[in-house]
Amino acid sequence: MEDLYNALQAIGKLPDSGVERFAKLARQTKIVKGGYFICEGDRTNKLGLVKQGLFRSVSVSQGGVECTFDFSSEGDFIYECHAMRTSAVAEYSVQAIEDAVIWEVDYKQWAEPFQDSVWWNKILLALTTSELNQKRVREIELMQFNGKQRYAYFLEKYAALGPRIKQHIVSSYLGITPISLSRIRKQGI
Repeated sequence: MEDLYNALQAIGKLPDSGVERFAKLARQTKIVKGGYFICEGDRTNKLGLVKQGLFRSVSVSQGGVECTFDFSSEGDFIYECHAMRTSAVAEYSVQAIEDAVIWEVDYKQWAEPFQDSVWWNKILLALTTSELNQKRVREIELMQFNGKQRYAYFLEKYAALGPRIKQHIVSSYLGITPISLSRIRKQGI
């Protein structure tokens, strides 16, 4: 529970009573490598905190091409913001790329008792802002950078995670083929 407490407190000074109440709603869940926390096309209202393991946010095109656009590891929240808040259909999946353990919370169970809470709104704002900022940075990266520049940015942003991510997933993140990634890696950065 300490990891859950620390992650919530990292957002801002939250009252212990609120954190304890949130923690009572959380349950620990194991997800095997290749398994999904959220599946694209399913309705969801789940929020997770990664205790152990590595996840990717991924969407699959109609042609079956995977597009990985984010990674989450220990201490990161995992969710599909719009679907979580509205119980809508998820627009992307959150998949474990390692065996993982998470703290899972049903958003509605969490939200209802805290709707008028300042700290609850602070957490919700932090989650929403984080997701919007990640999308903004990712869009700029894809529009302005070539494959080699995107790979350099990946190595910088995910330096600690790089060795844990298979190359076909890295190429999916970069929006290039595995062959192109091999060429870029051979050229060096």
